[in-house]
Parts: sequence; C-alpha cells; structure tokens
Amino acid sequence: MKRTTISTVLCLIGAAIFYFFAAQKSGAEIRGAFEIPGAPSYVSTILMASLGYITMVIGVALGSLYRLLIQKKSAGQQGAKWSTAISEAFRSLDFQIGIVGSPLIFGLLWQGISDLGTAQYLVIALQNGFTVHAVLGRIVESGEQPAVT
Repeated sequence: MKRTTISTVLCLIGAAIFYFFAAQKSGAEIRGAFEIPGAPSYVSTILMASLGYITMVIGVALGSLYRLLIQKKSAGQQGAKWSTAISEAFRSLDFQIGIVGSPLIFGLLWQGISDLGTAQYLVIALQNGFTVHAVLGRIVESGEQPAVT
C-alpha cells in the first residue's frame, strides 16, 4: 500500500478512537472551556477534546524533535539546521509511534480529567504528548495501564 493510504487509514482510526473517548462524557468538565450559551453540550465537549488532542500532537512533535536532537548531540554533532532537524523528526519512527499511540494516551487523559482549568488541561495534554513514547513503552512492556497524572 502507498504511504498516503496507510497514513489516511491511521488518521481515520485515530479520529474514531478520539471520538469514542470524547463521546463518553456528556459535557466538557473543564472549567471555562468553550461554554457556549444555548449550544448543545457535545459541541463544547468536542471543541475542548479537539483542543487537548491538538495540544497533545504538538507535544508528540516536540518530544520527537527533542529526542532527535539529543541523539545527534550524543553522536558528537555540534549543531543542526532547524529545517533539516524538523523534517527528520517528522519522518522518524519515534514521531510515527507517538502519533499512532496518541489516541490511546489521549483517551486515558480525557477519562481521567475532572474539574480542571483550561490551562492545567493543556499543560497535561502537552506533557503527555511529549512523553507518549515512554508511556506506550511502559504499557507494552508491563501490560499495565499507566495512571493519568
């Protein structure tokens, strides 16, 4: 199969997993987040979940870039061109593993939140995105589900 077909299928599966977790809550339980007077509660829930998931994907990208730069430094490289490093990070297996695993980690985060402020929710989403590779490694190695912080 072509790479674009595989990517499309993975994105659709991720979107389905994301929607499954977001639909489990009847309303956004995050204080002050997308409270739209007169709008159905699922609108604010999907908007808040989307914001959190996008923040998590940014964390996945930053984490992949960070680990790539650390790897280059360990190999003795003294500098890196930003455009090349970003391109390498987005094509890395580390980034792809993070993207594939991010719906699961987001689901754990989404189900574990209760009465957080928007800023706390976004920080937790960014942090979990940054460390999604490590969290997935623990799930696979131990067979246990990690606690959501």
